[in-house]
Amino acid sequence: MDKTIGYVLCCQSPALFLLTLVLLFASLLRRKRHKFIAAIDVILAVASAVLGVALYFIGMRYEHFTIDDFYHVRTVGWVGVGLVAVVSAVTGLKAFMKMADERRTQKAAIRAENARINQERMAAEAEARAAAQAAKEAETAAQEAAQEASRREVEKVTTPVSQPEKGFLFDPGPIPDRGSIQAGEEAEAAPHE
Repeated sequence: MDKTIGYVLCCQSPALFLLTLVLLFASLLRRKRHKFIAAIDVILAVASAVLGVALYFIGMRYEHFTIDDFYHVRTVGWVGVGLVAVVSAVTGLKAFMKMADERRTQKAAIRAENARINQERMAAEAEARAAAQAAKEAETAAQEAAQEASRREVEKVTTPVSQPEKGFLFDPGPIPDRGSIQAGEEAEAAPHE
């Protein structure tokens, strides 16, 4: 087995094909948020696919492998595939953690906004309750004032009259004697004559 740099490079074609798949998948994930980076991912995927094919042909030209066994992944190729897989997994994990942090931040902002709205709603409800209580107290005070005014009016109208002593409904005043009544009648009759 030839251990030259050419052999090692030519055996990296499977790793380049795996890298092509990873870059295409990444471009699909990024195309909505980061269009420019997604375009760069597609360009790099095409370049790695072309480089992988070119390395296969170079490997066959220098007789590192033949057409019959070029699809076998050699040990050096497995190292490249493993390296691409590990780097892709770490990059994917970092992206996942970043998205999780963003989502956590969004949820915290939503919770804070909901708490603020809830506090405003509770303050408005407390204010409305206080206004309703004040209106109820004002209505009660107005009713009490109206009752007091009507009670006073009734007291003015229905003040008890002092009862006469002898069972009269009204006080006739001092009762004159008979002699003064006759003298008063004569005095009244005289000027008419």
